[in-house]
Amino acid sequence: MNSEHNPVPNVYLYRQKDFDAIPGSPWVYWITPGLKRVFEELPKLEEVAKPVVGLQTGDNFRFLRFWWEVGIEHIAFGCKSRKEAIASGKKWFPHMRGGEFKCWWGNQDYVVNWWKDGMEIRNLGIETGRVASRPQNTNLYFRRGVTWSHTTSTRLSVRLMPEGFIFNVEAPSCFIEPYSYLTELLGILNSNFADYALNLINPTIHMTVGAASKVPIPRKSSPRLRELVEKAIELAKKMQKKTKPPGILLLRRIGRMGWKRSPGAMQNLPKLNVR
Repeated sequence: MNSEHNPVPNVYLYRQKDFDAIPGSPWVYWITPGLKRVFEELPKLEEVAKPVVGLQTGDNFRFLRFWWEVGIEHIAFGCKSRKEAIASGKKWFPHMRGGEFKCWWGNQDYVVNWWKDGMEIRNLGIETGRVASRPQNTNLYFRRGVTWSHTTSTRLSVRLMPEGFIFNVEAPSCFIEPYSYLTELLGILNSNFADYALNLINPTIHMTVGAASKVPIPRKSSPRLRELVEKAIELAKKMQKKTKPPGILLLRRIGRMGWKRSPGAMQNLPKLNVR
């Protein structure tokens, strides 16, 4: 409502229905008409992809390990389905558990005990009459997708999740078909707009599936965006290898091993993020 109809100068009035364009109808009185149209006209993330929560073990101390604690020879890498995981006969599988702020790639330090399709986790606490774990959306385990940290004090940071991972409740994940759209989706969710839109919907430190599912997503694909995201992923991989070798870092061997930062990746990745 413009100032001509306001009883008090410099006070702008809004009707409650003016906020209906934003999921949950938050009182975001500062949004522009153009941004309001974006929420009204573009499809939501849940309409083009499948954002979901993951495994709640009920006892992370018992069921999770750093990969270097169990040894690579005891880990089943690259499983594409639960059937393949069972056939591997292995006990430990790569696990996404959220973690620190990282875009594009990373936070792949954990493995989870999913022996015999999670038999121990599924039966945790069963002797008390109440199972303590929640293996959710197991049909999506081991699939390629994107993931982010549920709790963060900074902005949304989304990463590519390769095939072969089980994702944790602290690492909400999203899946889309065909896979060729996955890199574009990753780029959109790491954009300033997606972070801003998510904060309008849910201005807290928890990046929930419910809130993320309402973020508007462009309909058109973009080969240029796909190209930039692929470059960003490669640079993020290089940075991870050069700046934080898992396990070796924790064993304090960086100085003796002579690990160095990668200046090229450190300089180029922020530029790609902006683009």
